Amino acid sequence: MSPRDTPDYHRGYGLWSGIAGAIFLAVAIFGKHGWDLSRIMCLAAGVFNLALSVQQFKKAKSSE
Repeated sequence: MSPRDTPDYHRGYGLWSGIAGAIFLAVAIFGKHGWDLSRIMCLAAGVFNLALSVQQFKKAKSSE
């Protein structure tokens, strides 16, 4: 088993991806200006990071 294939690694990666996704979504939702390209990109990045977080938590659960 490689060092990157441990449940702890996947949980840590999932946690940090979830935090990044939450920050991106907060910036996108609570931005002060209209829906310009930067807010749309923040929204997309937030959704992507949250999906990545869920995937990593599932990998951690399956590799136990």
